[in-house]
Amino acid sequence: MNLRRKGYLLTVCMILSFFWIAACSQENFNTDPQKGDTEFVSADSNGDHHSRDNGYDAVGDNASSESGAGDERTVEEGDIYRVLGDNLILNLNSYRGVQVIDFSDVSRPEVIGRARISGYPVEMYVVGTQAVVLLNNYQGYWGNRHDVNVDSYYGGLVVTVDIADPQNPVIRDSARVPGWIMTSRLTRGGGKQALFVASSNWSESENQTVVRSFSVNANGQLLERSTINLGGYVADIQATPEALLVASSERHSEGYHSIVSLIDISDPDGFMVQGAGVATAGIVDNKTKMDLYKGILRVASAGTWSGSNYNHLQTWNVMDIQHPVEVDHKAFAENENLYATLFLGNKAFFVTFRQVDPFH
Repeated sequence: MNLRRKGYLLTVCMILSFFWIAACSQENFNTDPQKGDTEFVSADSNGDHHSRDNGYDAVGDNASSESGAGDERTVEEGDIYRVLGDNLILNLNSYRGVQVIDFSDVSRPEVIGRARISGYPVEMYVVGTQAVVLLNNYQGYWGNRHDVNVDSYYGGLVVTVDIADPQNPVIRDSARVPGWIMTSRLTRGGGKQALFVASSNWSESENQTVVRSFSVNANGQLLERSTINLGGYVADIQATPEALLVASSERHSEGYHSIVSLIDISDPDGFMVQGAGVATAGIVDNKTKMDLYKGILRVASAGTWSGSNYNHLQTWNVMDIQHPVEVDHKAFAENENLYATLFLGNKAFFVTFRQVDPFH
């Protein structure tokens, strides 16, 4: 065998070895299943959520999460449906309440259980065998045989529904949330769950952003822990297992801007500690514009027609949430609308768009 042929075979072997090693290092994890596949391994659910583990471990005197060794605290967002085991889906419906749907036969799904609750669906969680349901536009009446007067309540409501027997869901507890529920978060850790609900209350003189917290136990009891009135109108909230960021809008002499309030939620029982709020140069209208990374609060805000024509990126050191210290402020994309924001590690990405009047 000549040297040229030996060199060719050696090259082929090296290439095959490279692909074999690469395949082994992947452990055959395929995050893009092919058509017809019946089994695959999903990507790490935390792979693209860097802000969930961001080193935010200095929050005043409540830095310890007390979640217990080996039981890391997590935070999750609600939805109007949940996938359960045994081919069941839990669905929240405006007119039918909480429905348990069996899809064992996907061609003929069947509602096998229902808890009658009236209200506009907001979000829902599942804690053990309890469904935690958030509703708006709830209206209830109470009275007794000894008094002709009837008490009534209209507003937001949190309800727990026992779904241990899927065919016979049972309402266990409820708690009022005056106003209009905007959004919520649920934390888990150390065998404890806490629910945080942000709502807006309108009155003749002002709007109020109110955050309420509840401890949710395995029996479906809702134990109210804290209430914080932040003022303004809530736009959205962002959360880590240690902190809650609440964006609310305010009007000032030069137009509208936002206040981002910091709340310590590291207590697994749901007790909150209010920190200071920071004023942004523009409007913060969704959660993606707020991020907490290694003790640094990073906020993108959009310009307004009545105010600045720039978009803004601001940073604060919030290791002490009672005394945030502004680090830097950059304006960018003059006369362009800010459509999307992504914070990824130590980088930020923005999508902006400029619309020009065709007659200009």
